[in-house]
Amino acid sequence: MQDNGRAFRRCLQCPAGSSPDASSGACVPPSGPLRTAASDLAYVLGALNARGAGISTSTATQAVIQGVWEPSGSSRAYTVPQSLPLTSWQGPAARACMDAGDRVACNSLANLCVLQMYSAEAAACQIFDELVTEAAGSSARRNSAAASPRPTTGPLPWLYYVPGTSYLSAEDVDLQVSMSTSAAPLAFVLSVYDINGTWLGMHNWTLQFQVCGARIEEAAKWTRFGVNYASSCSIDLSGLLAQLDFSSNGPRFYDPYLLQASGELYPLPIKLLNKPEIGSSISTTEQSGHVRRFFYIDTQLSISTAATGASSSQAVVYPSAMSLLVQIQPGARNRIYPPLLTIQYSAMADSPRAPSLPAAFSVTYTNPPQLTGAFWYSWQTMLIVLLILVGCPVWVWRVLLYMRQKANAPMDLELLLFAGISAADVFSFTLALVLFLVSFYWLVLIKLQEGVLLLMLPDAQLHNFWVTMVLALVGQSLGLLKMLYEQISVDIFFLDWEKPRRVLAKGGGREEPGPVSAWRGLLVANEWNELQTARLTCPSFTLIFMVFILQGANMQAAAYINPDQNDYTSYANVQQSMLLRFGIAAVWFLVLGVAQVLWKVAVVHRFAGHPLHGFIDLLFLANTSAIILDERHSGYYLHGRNQMHHSDTSLAELNGSLLREEEGLVAGRGLITGYTGSVASISGGLLASGPDAAALNDNQVFLMHVSPELRRRYESTLLSQVEQAAQEQRANKGAVTSAVRGPSRPRGSSMSASASIAEAFKAALDEVERNYSTQVIIPTYWQRMFRLPPTAAASSTLLTHDFHAGFASVLFYGQELRMFVFEALLFCSLHMTLGNAAVAGFVTLLVQRLLAVVRRHWGENNLSRKTLVDRHFLI
Repeated sequence: MQDNGRAFRRCLQCPAGSSPDASSGACVPPSGPLRTAASDLAYVLGALNARGAGISTSTATQAVIQGVWEPSGSSRAYTVPQSLPLTSWQGPAARACMDAGDRVACNSLANLCVLQMYSAEAAACQIFDELVTEAAGSSARRNSAAASPRPTTGPLPWLYYVPGTSYLSAEDVDLQVSMSTSAAPLAFVLSVYDINGTWLGMHNWTLQFQVCGARIEEAAKWTRFGVNYASSCSIDLSGLLAQLDFSSNGPRFYDPYLLQASGELYPLPIKLLNKPEIGSSISTTEQSGHVRRFFYIDTQLSISTAATGASSSQAVVYPSAMSLLVQIQPGARNRIYPPLLTIQYSAMADSPRAPSLPAAFSVTYTNPPQLTGAFWYSWQTMLIVLLILVGCPVWVWRVLLYMRQKANAPMDLELLLFAGISAADVFSFTLALVLFLVSFYWLVLIKLQEGVLLLMLPDAQLHNFWVTMVLALVGQSLGLLKMLYEQISVDIFFLDWEKPRRVLAKGGGREEPGPVSAWRGLLVANEWNELQTARLTCPSFTLIFMVFILQGANMQAAAYINPDQNDYTSYANVQQSMLLRFGIAAVWFLVLGVAQVLWKVAVVHRFAGHPLHGFIDLLFLANTSAIILDERHSGYYLHGRNQMHHSDTSLAELNGSLLREEEGLVAGRGLITGYTGSVASISGGLLASGPDAAALNDNQVFLMHVSPELRRRYESTLLSQVEQAAQEQRANKGAVTSAVRGPSRPRGSSMSASASIAEAFKAALDEVERNYSTQVIIPTYWQRMFRLPPTAAASSTLLTHDFHAGFASVLFYGQELRMFVFEALLFCSLHMTLGNAAVAGFVTLLVQRLLAVVRRHWGENNLSRKTLVDRHFLI
């Protein structure tokens, strides 16, 4: 027989009591008429129809390939009159099985039923059903309820699980499983049959049935307990035909088993998605309609002999989706339920022009619904507890502090907006903490557990984790944008304490104050401008090393659902978990971040100096103070007034002044240098411990609470001039051009306003210095922790000692935790979604650079506008 150039040779096994006739090619009985496949079929149908079966010959030899899908997504049925396997094998096999109970013939008849997807309308299935009923000695059909999933069938093979039985939740699998690397892999065995019913022996199931193919070294990786495996592709006709076994009479048939520890074989149920349900009384739950036998690739059923006796096939039927589910038991997690094999068949037109169709093979080790539900209950509990214990107190504190700093302003849109953005910021940080804890937990659990505690959830069950990640990223983005806006709009003002030198007037007859050099102010402004985007960590270093560690050193292999903690091999078909990808990226991001912080704090700051302290030292040498107002009535005062007659002097005089300071010949650098005695006596007993008197005398950083009157003067005198100049520039040059090019050169009126407000600030600070016992406050623990403003701040300017450089909060340097969490969350989210560390690192670095550019550009504009330092002097 020829089929598209492929040659097939078939042998017909004669029933017992007959002999083959070479001239006719049929089985000849010892006496009587000549036996043919058609006469045997007519004989069987006659006997069955006499009992009311009602099967016609044309129906018996007609095959309908149904329930298969086309590339368009529509379902197509192939109707094949006088199908070759049905006309050749069905009659002799049915007669030999019915009359002689021939086990081989009964298997052949069963194979023909399997080939037609167990359709109730297939004659082979109806004949098999009648013979099973007869063999069982009962009038109940196979779809009736029974006490056992395996009925007595005599010589006929076991094809059907009895509906209504709980065979999928049976606990009689005599096999203990382990996640240990020394544990033996699961042993699956296939009992193989030819289409004529001949048993071909038992074979280990390792590499078979992977339509897409796989590398030899990993094709059997799925047999290791806990290793989720999946391969998918689009395959064409030549790829399918290349997997046919041409030494066989036709498709081969398989009964799968699990080899138990005792050496016994445990039969596996098969869920055939193409199998039509029989009768309306059968439910479509997991406990019904399962079968025992399947085939791999078939090209024979669609061959019709109606026209010429032998013609080409219409379709090639293959398993387009084949999955094995292994589920642990909730009570005894080192034991499993019977593994379930699920198969979806598709048909490809037997034509060289047939389009490629999808194919997939997967193995999943999973938890029962009880354990999955218990995990998500724990997840929700931890989420709620952290949101209540961490998120809510921080959010309430922020809102109350905001209201206190706003002098108990009434509820308005600004307060509601602040409360909303703060809630998103704080609660998203809590969500990010939950994401890290959960992903780290799973990473340790999957890689280090020896006994079976919990199996990795598939990505399809991680919807809650995905939603949490999106909410955390959105909330952190909102908080970061709010912080960025606040930093580029902060009010900053430099106070120059330098006294003018006396110089001769032009006529030479008298002395007059000379101009004060502006270079010290320009130097201070440039140093502050450099500090605006300085970081405690280096994002470029972090991201480059993340790509090197995850992709270069292949540490991202820890995301494979593989319980071997020492296996960092890249696999093509072993599944990865997006939760594990998030976890391994988060762990290494944290390691690199902590390492950089420790290096900066323990080495760089100690031996090379702290950049913020360096800026304060520069203020002192430049005899300049800085006022930074990040709130309307509060901010920071950086004291830089020194004891030198003039800061515009020679290097030798500067060095001499510093030397006298080291020798203790001059007073401390602080605004207030008259503290003596113990801290408890100084603070009125409010502090049990803290800075000593020397630290108080040298302290140059203060929280500043300006009086409403001073704030109104600052706004009406200087900020109004700044805003008017900005409006005129936008009107003349356009909003976009003004934003890009920055503020124009300050006008004379602005310079006069700056000098006027400088005198007002100096007068307020002089008053504070004179009345330091009441207007310079040593903070209590609660004031230091919550930055609570003193009550008297509502009527006068007050200063509170700050020993932790709190003014860093208006710089990237003081927002390192926020920046680091955002970058880590963004990188981990991209790596989790894309699975590519290089792309995740590039996008994260791009976003970080964009934020730095925005912060530097608009921060420089704000600095130039508020301090009246022309932007051209900021380099």
